[in-house]
Order: sequence, then C-alpha cells, then structure tokens
Amino acid sequence: MDAYPLGIEPMGRGRGQRKENPRHRGIRRRTAAPWGFALLVGAILSSLGLASGSALGQQPPPAREADFNRWSGGGLKAELAPLTSEQAMAFFLGRGFTSALARRIVRAGCVFRSSIGNAGSEPGSPSVALDLERWRVDPGDGLRRLRLIQDWFAEWGPAEVSKPSRIALRWALFPVRQTFGPGDYNWGLFTFGLAPGTRFNLHMRWRLNGAEQQGTLAGMVCAEDNTE
Repeated sequence: MDAYPLGIEPMGRGRGQRKENPRHRGIRRRTAAPWGFALLVGAILSSLGLASGSALGQQPPPAREADFNRWSGGGLKAELAPLTSEQAMAFFLGRGFTSALARRIVRAGCVFRSSIGNAGSEPGSPSVALDLERWRVDPGDGLRRLRLIQDWFAEWGPAEVSKPSRIALRWALFPVRQTFGPGDYNWGLFTFGLAPGTRFNLHMRWRLNGAEQQGTLAGMVCAEDNTE
C-alpha cells in the first residue's frame, strides 16, 4: 500500500494555523520530504506523550499494517489507526485523569489516532472543509454520532475532571470543524464511543470547494481492552 505522503512538522503551531480561528487550530503544511504512516504515527504518539510505553510499564506493541484505515478521494486524504488500550490509558493518566475515569474512557471511547488533510498540493487546489458532527459510525445496528469533545464534557461533572485535563483533551482530539487549503493537514485523536473489539464502518462527509463529498472506511476495529 502506498506510503502516506503528508509531511510532518514539530508539534505546536503549524505554518497554516491561525490562532484566532478554531477552524485553523493545529493545521500543518506539507513538507518537502514524504513520510510513511508508520513514522507519522511515531510522531503523533511522541507529541501526545505516548511513545515511551504504557501506563502499566509495558512497551506498547508496534502498529500493524492491518490496523491502518486509509482513504484518498474527493480531495480528502485520511489515515486512522486504533490506539491500544495501554496507549490510551497512558495518555489520559498523563493528563491528570484518575485511573478509574481513564479506564472508563478507554472502555467506552474506542480511541483512534489520525492524520487527515487536503490531498491537493498545488496552488489553487480546492479547499476541503470537515465537520465531524456530520460523520457517523455504523457498528451494524444503525448509525451513531461520533463521541466528540462536547459529549465528554457533558458527561463529566465540574469536579470530576480538572480544567487542565479538559484543555489537554480538547487539544488532543481532532478539531470538530476545520478547513484545509492546498497541502494542509492535521492530526489528532478520535473517540468513536464504541466498546472494545467492536467492528464498524465510518461514514465521512466533507465539502470540496463547497461541493458535497462522502466516503466510507469499512471494517475498522476498536482495540481490545488489555488494561486489567
């Protein structure tokens, strides 16, 4: 399978980011050299603090090619792969979540890492606009919304999760709405709100210069729960 051609810049404000507009949060520009997805995953895990092992002191297993879910079409380029339960636990524990709450999120979250962007790189290529409110998962019993940042916040009481932890989660999750110009991309976590081991299809919708587009990533699988 072809290597994912989106480049990587260090974690922080990308050259395409406009701080005042949430739609541009974290946007990165394509660099000169192409990177394979395995290396991209390493950069994502490193930037999220997940590359040094799990919260349980175990080295997380390397990502398998079979775990990668790729889409290219209609101006959109996307790659998603599940975080292991150990990696997800490490992330939430490292950001101040209690062990009980972190485990609850892992068991109900179905956490995926992602890199998504505009497949066009030439000046004048059409823009790609995403709105994750319009995406749906189908585990076989009907369509469901993704579990987005506002859903997590609505579930937690004011005293259950600290403000720094809420901010950390907001910045780690892929932005709900974002527009990509030529060569732009971003990475972040997705939570699909499904049980460990669930197989599902992800129905994506986006606009290419305002024209409606859609696509499906079939056969995605949530990681098993190995936190006990």
